Formats: sequence, structure tokens, C-alpha cells
Amino acid sequence: MDSAKLNDWMQVIGIFAVVLSLIFVGLQMRQEQAIAKYQGFSDFNATMLEYANIINDNREVWIKGLSGAELTVEDQVSFETVGFAVYQKFAGLHRRATALPGGRSPVEIARQLAADMHLYPGLDVYIHARCSHLEGIGFVPKFCFDVVEQYERINNGEYPPASGKLFVL
Repeated sequence: MDSAKLNDWMQVIGIFAVVLSLIFVGLQMRQEQAIAKYQGFSDFNATMLEYANIINDNREVWIKGLSGAELTVEDQVSFETVGFAVYQKFAGLHRRATALPGGRSPVEIARQLAADMHLYPGLDVYIHARCSHLEGIGFVPKFCFDVVEQYERINNGEYPPASGKLFVL
């Protein structure tokens, strides 16, 4: 075999090796992406369990605060702690739906919280105050905008108000 032919074969083998290594890298990236996705689901589930525990640990104050009843300063702190957890849960779901299309839409998530706000006067006051606070410091997340918009649409009769009481929102 002359050197030109040997050189051609070496180049073919080299190209084949590069293609195989690129296929391997692609498969490895797909596997790492799947692992990260499942880790994200696991982290989300752990967060939701912690969220449920926060509500359970403060259930008396939470139930009283949801009704819009007058709270002591200490109880108001507890209620706002749980309210913040609710806000963070829905804001996180909204961000996730925005980043990963294909499941529930961000607007549906905002509508769910807006419907819960219609059921619970205390939650309504807290979420509106939180969004107003953020607006006051010059930061209005898309989530707040969507919740307020969905809240108004429920008020205007475009969507029916929610029925039934759930305490772990």
C-alpha cells in the first residue's frame, strides 16, 4: 500500500473517530440533561413538602389569617411567613412554566392563585400587598402582573370564581 492510500485511510478513520466521539458527547449530554430534570423534580417535591410543613406548623394562624380576621403582630408575622411561602410556590411554578413550556401555562398558574385570592380575603390582601411592595421598589415580576390580570378577569366574570376550600394551596 502506498503512502497516499495509507494517508487517505488514516483520514477516513480519523473522521470516523471524530463522528463517533461527537455522537458519544451528544448521548452523554442527553443523559446529563435527563438526570438534571429528575433532580429538579426531586428538589421541587422536597420544597413542596417543606412548604406543607410551614403551613401545618402555623395552621391556626394560617386559617385565621385567610379569613381576613384581625391578627396580633406575632400572628401577622406567622401569617406573612406562610403567605410568602405561598407566593414563592406559585412564583416558582410560574417561572418553571415560562422556562419549560409544554405543561401548565404561566397564566393558568396565575389564575389558580387569583382564584384562591377570591376565596380567602387574607391571602388577597397579602398577595396584593406583596406585588404592590415590589412595584414600589421598581420591580414588577411578570408573575405579579399575571396574577393581578387574572384576578381582574375573575372579577369581570370572564372566569368563574373557585369553589371549595383548600388550606394547603
